[in-house]
Amino acid sequence: MIANVKMVYEAMSSQEASRYAFAEMTIKNWDYFFAACGAETGNEILEEVTKILEHFIGDRGFLQRIYRETFHFLILFDENPDKELDDQVLDAFLSELVDQLFDIPYPLLFHNVYTSFGILPPWELKGTYEELVNKASIIRTNCPELMKRSFCFEVFTEGKYQRYLNHIKQMRCITHARTHDHFIYYIQPKIDLLTNKIIGGEVLLRWKDESGKVIPTNEYIPYLSTFGEIYLIDLKTYRSVCTYLKEGLDQHQARVPMSFNICANNFSDHAFVNDYLSITEEIGVPHSYIEFEFMEDIKFDQGNHVFEIIQEFKEAGFSCSIDDFGRGNSSFAVLINSDLDIIKLDRLFFKEPLDEKRKQMIIHLVGMIKEMGMKVLAEGVETQEYVDFLKSIACDYIQGFYYYKPMPLEEFQVLLDQQHSQEVL
Repeated sequence: MIANVKMVYEAMSSQEASRYAFAEMTIKNWDYFFAACGAETGNEILEEVTKILEHFIGDRGFLQRIYRETFHFLILFDENPDKELDDQVLDAFLSELVDQLFDIPYPLLFHNVYTSFGILPPWELKGTYEELVNKASIIRTNCPELMKRSFCFEVFTEGKYQRYLNHIKQMRCITHARTHDHFIYYIQPKIDLLTNKIIGGEVLLRWKDESGKVIPTNEYIPYLSTFGEIYLIDLKTYRSVCTYLKEGLDQHQARVPMSFNICANNFSDHAFVNDYLSITEEIGVPHSYIEFEFMEDIKFDQGNHVFEIIQEFKEAGFSCSIDDFGRGNSSFAVLINSDLDIIKLDRLFFKEPLDEKRKQMIIHLVGMIKEMGMKVLAEGVETQEYVDFLKSIACDYIQGFYYYKPMPLEEFQVLLDQQHSQEVL
């Protein structure tokens, strides 16, 4: 029945509440109907959906439309310990309800109304009504299948809720680390296979906690794109490395070009190229000492935007490369449509023993790339066998543990100074 769900819940005893499940439901594509058909039609759709919900819930529970396309309801729920929690919810009411919503005879809605649900089972109905709503909303909006076209649902468990809270807690830790300079950078040398000399370095992010311990990258990398933290950290790192390059060059110290990763998250900010250009010009570092590596998470097959960005960097005098080529997202269209300097072959080519099939694949890739006028860098090389083979097929550069692991800038500079001293001698 239609009711003020908040008042109903607050009037219930804990024993009564334990008989009901609580759900937040929203019409995922109502905004489209409203925009395409107008407010009058949008309101008609809400009325149709409300009728279905009211009829379905009947005397089994209580329903309220909270705002626009969002509904809250309490519905009787019998626990069945013999089934998985999701199956219990589907059997108890959700499958039948979704079918009825999907089959609304209203012409615009027939098989075209898409819904999402956040559901608290009876044993989770505790605390204030506001806490129920917050938990249902969190679990609904963090459903992994939220973008699924027809419908999606997520059932609240304490484990899922804690994972969400831990995610936000980790984000707060990352913000604290960024503002307190706990993010540092390491450098991994790039080696010229012809001379065995260091000819460049890749700037890699590291996080040291307050005790000085380096936190494993897999514990925080997945969080960095959230809320744009990675972009702010990248710009800060870029400024710091540009300063290092400029000061060293002015004092005639040994320096080599440095490369910086550009990930998909950068492309959400249309001004990001200007941000990098502004820092470069402000510090005055020669553009020839900067390389931008476009990472594998960028979707190169979606329009010309990526190619236009690469061209902007190239026209400004920077080198550009594609990182982790061959992993999957990289496209051969990149080789055709972009004015690139270096293609970095992904470490997957060099992880397994060097059999004949792998040899032929690498030979053809290296040959094709070089014929197109680009240099080839092999990533993740760890064995003498691969080093010798790559030399034999005229691969240009190597980056991997066989030569050097990523290291603090101070250690990298020691290597450059030693190399420079040997060259002078």
